[in-house]
Amino acid sequence: MQGSLVLVIPVQSFPGSEVHLKNSILGSLAVICLVASGCGDAEDKAPDATATPSPTDPKPGSPGANVSSTAPCERGELDKAVLNLAPEKVTPTAWVGTGTPGSCTEASLRTAFLAGGVIGFKCGDAKMTIPVAEVLAATKSVTLDGGGKITIDGQNKTRLFLGAKDANLILMNMTLTKGQTSDDKGAAAIHTGWRGNVGLVNVTLEQNKSTSKAERAGGALSTHEGLSVVYGSTFRNNTGPGNGGGINNLLSSLYVFNSTFESNTTEGTGGAIYSDGNAFYDGAEPAARAKTMPRMMHLCGSKFLNNTAASSGAAYLFLYADKVDPAVNDSIKIDKSLVKGNTSSGQHAGGLYVQGGGEQNKVSVRNSAIIGNAAQNYGGGLVIGVHSAELENVTFYGNTTLGDNGQGAAIFLEKGDSKANNLTVVKNKARKAGGALSGAGKLASNNSLFVDNEVTEPWNKDKNNCHTALNTKGEGNFQYLTAALQSSGCHADIEKSLNPFKGGIPEPLDNGGPVPTVALAKDSPVAGKGVNCSSTDARMKTRPAKCDPGAFQNP
Repeated sequence: MQGSLVLVIPVQSFPGSEVHLKNSILGSLAVICLVASGCGDAEDKAPDATATPSPTDPKPGSPGANVSSTAPCERGELDKAVLNLAPEKVTPTAWVGTGTPGSCTEASLRTAFLAGGVIGFKCGDAKMTIPVAEVLAATKSVTLDGGGKITIDGQNKTRLFLGAKDANLILMNMTLTKGQTSDDKGAAAIHTGWRGNVGLVNVTLEQNKSTSKAERAGGALSTHEGLSVVYGSTFRNNTGPGNGGGINNLLSSLYVFNSTFESNTTEGTGGAIYSDGNAFYDGAEPAARAKTMPRMMHLCGSKFLNNTAASSGAAYLFLYADKVDPAVNDSIKIDKSLVKGNTSSGQHAGGLYVQGGGEQNKVSVRNSAIIGNAAQNYGGGLVIGVHSAELENVTFYGNTTLGDNGQGAAIFLEKGDSKANNLTVVKNKARKAGGALSGAGKLASNNSLFVDNEVTEPWNKDKNNCHTALNTKGEGNFQYLTAALQSSGCHADIEKSLNPFKGGIPEPLDNGGPVPTVALAKDSPVAGKGVNCSSTDARMKTRPAKCDPGAFQNP
């Protein structure tokens, strides 16, 4: 960019602290809350944050194109235990540089960083890049606020940051790029170390790369038994061949609010996020400490676009039921988020895979859109591998499983008894069975639309909409297949003669609200035929007593 000064500070690779991660079954999915504002310590008060570049939206003409920016999730939705990791502003008590670009060197950055505290940058008015030659390894809590002008560049030679045990590493308003590591103990841009906490507020992490195929070798960020908040940040073009192209999360509570994960890749599991549990869970001491932690994966107001993996193109989230205290369990929440265009080159989950846990674990997906994701055989959009999940106001559109055993293009129910209200499940396509639903699990649904979900094998056309039957008829559900598709029902007693979309099924578009929705016409024959719908639709619009089935409510 004209008028900007680029400083390169090489960073030396650092082995990081040793971590141990048990091998998890492919396909775990955790609830994540994407944050737009940060959490910070009481003493942290900083200059106004400069927004990161807007994420790339879907291409015009594709499902979900022209969608307005994801509506922010409120900072107050963060658990109190992590608010200090996402400060809105901080007031620096120390500085990198003395006001000129030449004063902002790797040496001045390292001196300020090692001293800890709240640190700003005085490098002049132009944007600049500071190259580093060694990892910045914290020994205490530290907050760095780049003011929207600073890029830290590892020059494809070293990890950028290493956190400290029982300390907070908070990075704000900056870009982290070209971190690289070959060790098997953490990611290339940031590794929190054991029981370190991290907060990223308006940070862009791009082109960071791990070259190790170890389970813990994530792309940009790795955590280990701590608290983590990602707020208003962007992960783009990061690579972790092990697991987690963007984030590799081990036994840590993770909140992702108002953030974007785009074009991250892994040869393992979890193109954007790989999460193996939300808190340490074994033994008396860890269990006692876990009671003071949220044990939460919360994804809110975020976008997962065009990420790729061998399994779980967007995210794999695994839950643990506590072995010492059954009342203490991991939870997952996904709300107001868009999962679009992600790909699994292997068996499972083009979009999301949630797995593990027991009867006490809580999993929910609400007010979200899962669009145009692809897996080979199971769960183009979502794989549910938990005892029970709750789905509400979710749109599934254009997801595919076109491999030799392709099933459950929208949802593959691996096990359990899940519940749904006001789903729109349309135009998903499987090769073998269940364009909408398949699997050994069951789904009890109300006020949902299952329309024109297709099986491509001509001898399996009797399994078009659903291969897995709904538990019961439910209330306010409608199933329909156009004349070109042979009839196949999700339940024998659900109405199947009414076409909810008489003029053709529209693509998911920006109809207001945080995610794209498929609009239902006012004169649709199913308009007003919902029963006990969700109180609002996916656009956060209040529903009337005579409500519409599906995720979209007409005025």
